[in-house]
Amino acid sequence: MPIDVIERLGHEYLDAGAVGIVALGTTGESTALDAGEQRAVIDACARVCAARDAQLIVGAGTNSTAKTIAAVEALAGTPALTATLIVVPYYVRPSEAGIVAHFRAVADASPVPLVLYNVAFRTGRHLSAAGVIEAAQHPNIVGIKQATGLEQDTLELLRDGERTVGDLQSALGLDSVARLNELIRNGGLFDGVIDFYAALEDPANPGQMRPEMSSGDWLHPGDAGYAAMAAALSPALFGPCRSRLH
Repeated sequence: MPIDVIERLGHEYLDAGAVGIVALGTTGESTALDAGEQRAVIDACARVCAARDAQLIVGAGTNSTAKTIAAVEALAGTPALTATLIVVPYYVRPSEAGIVAHFRAVADASPVPLVLYNVAFRTGRHLSAAGVIEAAQHPNIVGIKQATGLEQDTLELLRDGERTVGDLQSALGLDSVARLNELIRNGGLFDGVIDFYAALEDPANPGQMRPEMSSGDWLHPGDAGYAAMAAALSPALFGPCRSRLH
């Protein structure tokens, strides 16, 4: 495995404006790596983040509570580690109460705070806003990566999260740039982005789209917003998320 390439890319992402790195996220090839390779990736990202005083989040979620607990416990002592990303259990389709119980059990065992990952399109099970709020009562659950598109639960969390969940941090992670634009148009406020779309955030107004993205036609070639988007999409894993993870 070309560990030197991983470290070089990590530095490039941070140079581009990201405030941290997410290692072993579910969109990549982490499931195809053996345990030694996964640890090598974590260690490489940890070296980069420690050298740059950046945040490191490591994906450790599985569809087994026992295996997920073992994975988070193994992260203890990792340099620069600020949180672990835990996905809703996939394939087995647990009840909402079961999902909440899973997250709480992992939070009890984890040496670092949890960022929940809600991506129903890929897991086959959606965690509602009510379920998120219930899970977030646990003191070791500090954030959520909400990758469910424009639906009522997402809007409720973005609009009312501070009132209902307190300090829970919300980060968007969407397969569609258009959905991100639509969420912002509908009044959603978020704390950061765990995605390469992070570069679209307006540096002068965190949580808001860049002004040049305001056109309804910004996704079409030739539009000023499209050109700005292309220029902005430097490799960035997640944007200026000022959160409890510090």
